[in-house]
Amino acid sequence: MTSEFPRVRLPILRHLHEELHFDVLAVEGSMLDAWLAQDDLLHAAPSDGDAIRNASRTGWLTLWNTSAMRSVLEYVWASGRGERLYFTSMDIQPGTGGTAVKKAVMRRFIERIFDYAGEKDAAVAAEQLAVSLEPLRMCGGKQPAPLERVSAVTRLSEAIGRADARVRQVLPMHADALALVPTMLNERLHHCDEVVGTGGTFKSNEYWKAYKEARDRYQAANVLALRERVSRTHRIVVWGHHSHVGYHGAGARAGVSISGVLRDRVPGETYALGLYAGAGRYFRIQDGPRDKIDLVDVATAGDPCCGGMDALRGFSKSPNGYLLDFGLSQGDPLISFAKERLGYSLEGNGVPAVLSEEFDGVVFVPQITEAKLE
Repeated sequence: MTSEFPRVRLPILRHLHEELHFDVLAVEGSMLDAWLAQDDLLHAAPSDGDAIRNASRTGWLTLWNTSAMRSVLEYVWASGRGERLYFTSMDIQPGTGGTAVKKAVMRRFIERIFDYAGEKDAAVAAEQLAVSLEPLRMCGGKQPAPLERVSAVTRLSEAIGRADARVRQVLPMHADALALVPTMLNERLHHCDEVVGTGGTFKSNEYWKAYKEARDRYQAANVLALRERVSRTHRIVVWGHHSHVGYHGAGARAGVSISGVLRDRVPGETYALGLYAGAGRYFRIQDGPRDKIDLVDVATAGDPCCGGMDALRGFSKSPNGYLLDFGLSQGDPLISFAKERLGYSLEGNGVPAVLSEEFDGVVFVPQITEAKLE
């Protein structure tokens, strides 16, 4: 987590949207959370200064609640006055996080859907149904899902169907995105069963791998669904961490990534872009058994953990950094390092990776600073 990387990605996103007509932005988090945030934005007044801040709290992973990431939503909101960029998620983790805002996402979403569907006492019904669906947030409760939880998903999915006509009046893309949420909810039901198991028998160091690999398979399927059913141009931007965007998980221990699955299913139709920095500090997010946030320095020159960082630093001395496309640079001896297995920080602690097998290109930023988590 850095202050600079979202701001570096944003002009790339702007170019993809304005010049190449990519019209869907899908982020980590949950289709459900993102839909609720987008619905809030669609109904917010242009003068509502809190709209973007609230959508940031609702719409994606809690750790992305930063001023730099809010600039992305500001661009999404402004795009509604022209050729729209639709904000959504390909992810399956509803309301993940310990904040009060994220804990309330499921209840708020259900109430909103019941209102669209014209149901009476939507708030009361949502409160009751949210209790049954609470285990989906953190894969808690009994596994496989008991009948009560499965029935709650069915009831919510039926309400989504009844809400379609009114949501479509707001924005057809918004209705098409909502129509994918029942699939996401069922994916989450199966996901929790897969990774927890009836007896919760996974060892701590195996749980994260199983969780991540299953999650990325579902996310990849959702990317394709969003591209085909929500995007009007069938072009979609996926915004995520290296462990999802790298074709092989950016050297991470898990062997499945969103980009890897997509490249197998739709060869020649993906472009994965990694981001690295030469110096500075960042928040390192560690998942699974090491679940924590550390403030970490970028590996300095000569550190035996991270020969890849030395190669990236030595490629160009531009004070503004660079974007390196491996396809356009093929055969250039200056990028021979991209085919070697070297260590790279910012995705674990000196994780070995073959850069050209992980990404189609990389952005290198000379200096970064840690994001201010809000």
